[in-house]
Amino acid sequence: APKSKTVTTQLLPPVEIQATKPARRLIQTLPIGIGALAFAAMFFYLLPRTSPGTFQAGIGMQVGVGLPTELTMGLFGRLLQDPTPVMRVTLRSSSSGKAYRVAEPPYLRARIFDTYYPAREAGSRQFQARWGQATTQPFHPSLQTAAAYGISDTAVNDMVSVEFDVQREFAAVLCNIPPAYSIEERPGVDLNYDRFNMLLDPLDPNSKAVGKSLVYFLGSAGFHKNQQLPIYPAYIPGTSASRKFSQLLSPLGNFPEADRLRRGILEKQGIAESDKYRAAEAYQNHFVFSGEFKYTLDLRPPMDSQMDPIEDFIVNQPQGHCQYFAAAMVAMLRQNEIPCRIVVGYRPTEFNSFGYFRVKQSDADAWVEALFLREQLIGTEVEPWLS
Repeated sequence: APKSKTVTTQLLPPVEIQATKPARRLIQTLPIGIGALAFAAMFFYLLPRTSPGTFQAGIGMQVGVGLPTELTMGLFGRLLQDPTPVMRVTLRSSSSGKAYRVAEPPYLRARIFDTYYPAREAGSRQFQARWGQATTQPFHPSLQTAAAYGISDTAVNDMVSVEFDVQREFAAVLCNIPPAYSIEERPGVDLNYDRFNMLLDPLDPNSKAVGKSLVYFLGSAGFHKNQQLPIYPAYIPGTSASRKFSQLLSPLGNFPEADRLRRGILEKQGIAESDKYRAAEAYQNHFVFSGEFKYTLDLRPPMDSQMDPIEDFIVNQPQGHCQYFAAAMVAMLRQNEIPCRIVVGYRPTEFNSFGYFRVKQSDADAWVEALFLREQLIGTEVEPWLS
């Protein structure tokens, strides 16, 4: 099997991690364990994408536009596709400067959600639980060069320059493609980077350039032979790793019916809970291939008013959009003691003759990252990328 040298691990103190994205998946998995080399994979890769922010108003529902600052569960009504242009994204080979054509639309990472707040109010808002982010801090250091992160052009990854030309009204949220690094000596925009969550900090409104759009550049080592790589590095600072991992393991709530279904999935396929990666694949396959779950933009009220909307989706009313599939997957993964979080961003499908991806609000997507130790991935489909 080919060996990955995307990261020189000794150059990533004190903790190095790598993430993998197997083909045709939508759950990105990340590493687990302080000081351990680990990886991340993706599930739900084939599910349709929707804009999580634009709804036709229903009872207890608010209309919003753009990537959400939190995910609300239990709303009902019609989710509308929003064709509003957000940005243009251009990929170029760092070595040749020529256009870098990718075989499939890239994932553009914008935000993560790691903490679930169950609904506590009675009445009409009883079902409206929400997701937020806890594993962050106000300020992060500037995005560093590839050399500083131990990233280099190798036989298993290409160095790609990425240009983001963002419409001014959407410029508060900056996207990236991990593993990201700085390529500008004097960037026109402050690119501060949260390495644990692999996110660029939100842009200070006062730093926005005058004009219709904001343009910034960064590098990505997340591609190989025109494909987005199934493995990319992540980083966990030793001083706060324990708290952050604990947050990614925190159960969403007491979901006994969902847990019973989860255990039944494993028992039917003869998979042990300790076989983390195959267990995660089994949960994903149940959501995607069992025929019991339906992707829809028409959100209905939960059938059981005493049940959390995520568990109600899993066991009573298996119809919803990408947020519900991602939340249900996180619920099962954490019941299986697999650290994970929801990621939101864009996956644009429109590539035009001028050589860039045209990103729209309707290209917004939600997926999941789950953390695995290296040894948990030996013998799996992602083993060729372990290094």
